[in-house]
Amino acid sequence: MEEKAAEVQFEARRKALVLIRQLRTFLTKREHDNARNFFCDNGCWFSDNWMFLPDKYVENWRSIGWKLHDLARADQGAKETTDSAKKDKYIEEAVVLEKEMPQLALKAENALRKEMGLKETE
Repeated sequence: MEEKAAEVQFEARRKALVLIRQLRTFLTKREHDNARNFFCDNGCWFSDNWMFLPDKYVENWRSIGWKLHDLARADQGAKETTDSAKKDKYIEEAVVLEKEMPQLALKAENALRKEMGLKETE
C-alpha cells in the first residue's frame, strides 16, 4: 500500500514539475493568454493531485491563477476606461503582476525540486 502511495506521489510530482516549467515559460515570455489557457486546461489535474505536492508549490500555483485573473481584469479595465488616471492605475497593476508571476512559478518549481532532491533552478 505504501509503495503504491509513493508511486502516485512521485508521478504527481514529476508531472507537476513539467507543468510548472511550461507555465513559467509562458509567464517569462509574457504569453499571458497561453498561460491562462494552460492553467485552466490543467485545473482538473491539479484538483486531483494537489495533496501529493509540497504546500509551497500548491500555494504558488494557486496564487498564479489568481494573478492571471487579476491581470486579465487589469488589461480589460485599461482597454475600456477613458479616464487616464484609471488607465494608468490598471497599467501599473498589470506591470506588477507580470513581474510577480514568473517569480512565483520559480518558487513553486524550486519547492518541488527540493522535495524531489533535485538541484534548484534560477
